[in-house]
Formats: sequence, structure tokens, C-alpha cells
Amino acid sequence: MWARFRPHARVASVAEITPGFLRERGLSALVLDLDNTLAPWNGLEAAPGVAEWLASLQAAGVALVVLSNNSPRRVETFARRWGLVALPRAGKPRRQAFHRALAVLGSEVACTAVVGDRLLMDVWGGRRAGLYTVLVEPVDRRELWATRLVRRLEEAVDRRLGAAGT
Repeated sequence: MWARFRPHARVASVAEITPGFLRERGLSALVLDLDNTLAPWNGLEAAPGVAEWLASLQAAGVALVVLSNNSPRRVETFARRWGLVALPRAGKPRRQAFHRALAVLGSEVACTAVVGDRLLMDVWGGRRAGLYTVLVEPVDRRELWATRLVRRLEEAVDRRLGAAGT
């Protein structure tokens, strides 16, 4: 049961997800979470190092899409600034959200990864859609009050994953 919440990989920062990292795993497309993955919650500026990271992936031909439950104005403004396609109000963790991202990317499940900071939204949702999942440390501690409550549940699940032999 707990395997559905276990990310395929954990990294401290998106910068660890290099073109080489992706090649080694047969991945060529990324579904990216926005808040606390690419930018601080509700921020329009990319977190330190993210702009360079995005540019390196784009130069390597990696297909990218931002999949976020946040508002169209917020998500599209950020995505446009960095030359990305945006899918706001996505409805994560529903499978349909990830299938929409795959359609936009023109990518197959086997070559696509989800990158995000949330165990239940990004990892569980991505795994439900059959995608490779990468859990990153949040770039900031600020977040929506409801997210803070859910994060406590995620921490309990994460502890359980550790006890189950991550």
C-alpha cells in the first residue's frame, strides 16, 4: 500500500535533475509543480538557480510543462516569463491532470517524470498516472495554511515510508 506514496527519486533541489540524470532513466519530458518547487509559494520570481536549470533543460531538448493547482493568472504569468507551457487549476492529484500534461508535452508515460515538493499531490498523483516521480525539498517554508495542514499528513506518511523501508 505504501509504495504508491514512495517517490522514485528524492533530491534536495531541482538542480540535481540534470539532462544526464534524465538520460540515465530514459526520461525526456518533465511535468513540473510550481509552488515551492520552482518558486516560493505565490511568488513570481524563480527560486535561486531555477532559471539556469530551466535553460539547461530547454537547451538539452527536454520537454517541460508546469502543472499547478494555483490560479491561471499566477501560473501563466510565471510560465510565460520562463518560456514554459502552463496548466493551471490542474486538479492534482487526479490522473486526468497528469494525462493532460502528457498530451501537451506529446510524451509517453515511460519517458516522463513529475517533479514536485508534495508527497500527496505530486508523487501520489504522478504514480497513479504511471509516471516516474521526483520529490524535491520545498524551496521555501511559506505556504497556504491548508497546505501546512496537509503537509503534516505527508510527514506522517513519509515517516511510515521510512519505517517500511524506503
